[in-house]
Amino acid sequence: MKVVTFFLFLLLFAGAVFAQSNDEGLAFLQLNFFNPGARSLAMGGAFVGMADDATAALANPAGMTALIRPEFSVEFSATKYKNEIPWTSGSQLFDLELDLPAASARESNFQNNFGPIDFDNTVSHLSFASFVYPAIKNKFVISGFYNEQTKFERQFQTTGYDRILRSVNGIPCTVDCLFNSFFATDNSLEFKIRNFGASVAVSPSNYLSLGVTLTSSKLEVDSSTTRLDQSNNNVPVNRESLTGDDTGFSYAFGALLKPSSKFSFGFVYTHRPEFDVTSNAATLNPDGTVDQQVSINPTFRVPDNFGFGISVRPSDRFAINFDVNRIKYSQLNDGYYNAFFFADNFPDSLQNTKIDFSKNDLEVEDGTEFRLGGEYAVSLGSHPFFIRAGYWHEPFHSQISTVEDANQVLIFTIIGGFLVQVNEVNADPFFSRSLKKDYNHVSFGTGIGFGQVTIDWAYDYSKNFKRFILSTNFHL
Repeated sequence: MKVVTFFLFLLLFAGAVFAQSNDEGLAFLQLNFFNPGARSLAMGGAFVGMADDATAALANPAGMTALIRPEFSVEFSATKYKNEIPWTSGSQLFDLELDLPAASARESNFQNNFGPIDFDNTVSHLSFASFVYPAIKNKFVISGFYNEQTKFERQFQTTGYDRILRSVNGIPCTVDCLFNSFFATDNSLEFKIRNFGASVAVSPSNYLSLGVTLTSSKLEVDSSTTRLDQSNNNVPVNRESLTGDDTGFSYAFGALLKPSSKFSFGFVYTHRPEFDVTSNAATLNPDGTVDQQVSINPTFRVPDNFGFGISVRPSDRFAINFDVNRIKYSQLNDGYYNAFFFADNFPDSLQNTKIDFSKNDLEVEDGTEFRLGGEYAVSLGSHPFFIRAGYWHEPFHSQISTVEDANQVLIFTIIGGFLVQVNEVNADPFFSRSLKKDYNHVSFGTGIGFGQVTIDWAYDYSKNFKRFILSTNFHL
């Protein structure tokens, strides 16, 4: 009878411990760091060891010494994202172990059954423009550029995620097994990073070039997650948001070694910026207006990367490129803390919402991209024509739990008549390690020259997105 009484007590207070997640509007946001230019993209983005056009300012600034005439470049891109939201609905099964003398409970053996959705978003924009001026032919080159690195938009809703009790102290649950729920949500996100920069490249010898790029970056982010009580006609309960409009600075250093006309080796290191953002957590009135709100001002760190590339030219018409790009995605976790988890000034009305959560509970793993591509030149009458193709591997780089689903444990105790979580491991399905997956990309494109004008296009395909780029270079 005591077991039943305590179990009913837990269920009675389930509404006070509705599970929260990090901002679902930002979850599964994966930043991609493309080298600009249709030529580069068509070769799978493998360009660090070649880097012989205006886009070298970002791919490897040392390569700009290959440009012997002033050059103006402009690029238009269209990207179709497949947004995959695994947890728009579903259920989470778990077992409960009760310790009545200690008035505590332990949830374990979590199993997530996801109800996913996916939907497409397409964004089109002017993604790159530059001007390159060779002050001293093959020796000293300067450039200025604009690059819209990231533009991402989406809106979606979730219907809630039920938490279902599977057993109590090893006895299967057969009555009132719905323990509590993750709220239904309404989510929106607009995320943009634009870069304005200048580059300098010098060639101290016929075999070596060095380059530096300095960039001013502008972040604009507006992410909002409104949680809805699905048991009460989807009345708004609370809202969590991330907003920012800030400028940061970054730099890149590149080197290019050309021991012969058939081989070149490139290296690039890019240090990317940090931005100040605002994270808000608020309780809402039934009409959706803010009741009480707390804020913190964390930083959003864009990850650094190291790249190495090799370009081989078996003939004057044919080139093969291979790049390895190591991206420090773990830096995404360095500064961003969510107000729901880390605000110290929570009012009383929000104390039951705040969760004991550690940054060590989540991780974003560093990733290594492998890029391979080639270019073959033919003649169409008096016009040079280029055929290109490539492949690259995109590692998963979104926030996930440090613990496998089945190994997560939540420990509770009763303090002042309330069920209080006392350990730091959070079993949100939104960060399940089972959602981790890499993507493979294939790309292709062509280019053609008309005197002082070159036109290139490229198409990059993977399961999660498609990207089309059209570039034009004007040689002055």
